[in-house]
Amino acid sequence: MSSNVTVASNIIQLNLISQYLGTATGFTIVFLGVIGNFLNILTLITLGNYKHNASSLYVLVKSFFDLITLFTGVFVVTLNRGLGISSISTNFVYCKLRIPLIYITGLSSYTCLCLHSIDTCLATSNSVYWRQKSNVVTARILIIGFFFFWIGHEIPYFFFQDLVNLRCVSINAIFTQYNTYFIAFGLFTVIPISIVFIFGYFSYRHVRSQFSQDRNRPLSRLTKQMTSMAIFQVMNLLIFAFPYAILQAYSFATMNLNKSAFRQAQEQFALSFLNIFLSGLYADSFYCYCAASKRYRVQVLDAVKNMFGCGNQTKNRVRPGGETMNLTMTLQQRMASVQ
Repeated sequence: MSSNVTVASNIIQLNLISQYLGTATGFTIVFLGVIGNFLNILTLITLGNYKHNASSLYVLVKSFFDLITLFTGVFVVTLNRGLGISSISTNFVYCKLRIPLIYITGLSSYTCLCLHSIDTCLATSNSVYWRQKSNVVTARILIIGFFFFWIGHEIPYFFFQDLVNLRCVSINAIFTQYNTYFIAFGLFTVIPISIVFIFGYFSYRHVRSQFSQDRNRPLSRLTKQMTSMAIFQVMNLLIFAFPYAILQAYSFATMNLNKSAFRQAQEQFALSFLNIFLSGLYADSFYCYCAASKRYRVQVLDAVKNMFGCGNQTKNRVRPGGETMNLTMTLQQRMASVQ
């Protein structure tokens, strides 16, 4: 009898720890993610590289999708699970729209991540044919095409998701298995990890070959920057997505085993935390890019200064014509070296 009481007490304590840890992690991810994605958008729009560089366009669009996912998914889930604010999650309309909206924006973000990795592999290729495939027109078509594809992919949720006893649950067993095995395990973990790792490896080989063999075709500074940022995403996925994939694989392998109540509580604790931790992929791209590229850090600082007007302090002072011309030429040379 006393052992059962101890187990029940341990389960309650584990649930409380899960609640507090999930709340702290969720709000931290949202806070850092909003700041990081805003700075990504500000910097890329200020530079304007997305107009002629496909990788820059993928990064910019991904930042928009990440912001939407953080607000509609991570923030609301944290309020619901951590603070017990369930009035939103028990709404019928929200029940129908929550999963489709999160999956559409989340999968679109993963798509941009994978396309960015593929594009850098093409842009650094030794083949002229494959380098020509890296262009903004193709990038726009792929982004729009995949976005509508994910919209169509999530339409069944409007029919198979319903509010039952104030809980938003799936009412179709087959679709639940499809969601568990293919979407959660495949589309959100295994497939993006594989694509980014494979094409990141080839991009690294292409860059190394440029330094060692083909010195007659040096890569542009922008291409090198985007390649470094894409390769760093491999580490990003290994930190945030790989643990969740391992736990999912473990859950599938031990699904038919008889487990004690405390072991089930431990696994649920790990799954809840890693599910929140996985959403760090929507928040840390900016910090990953800054770690990968010193040039990007300088560009971010310049964009922030321009936003607050710190870069134009000398604009209102009247100068002689020759001094103004020299200043203009200096600014143009600096912008050219940055871009």
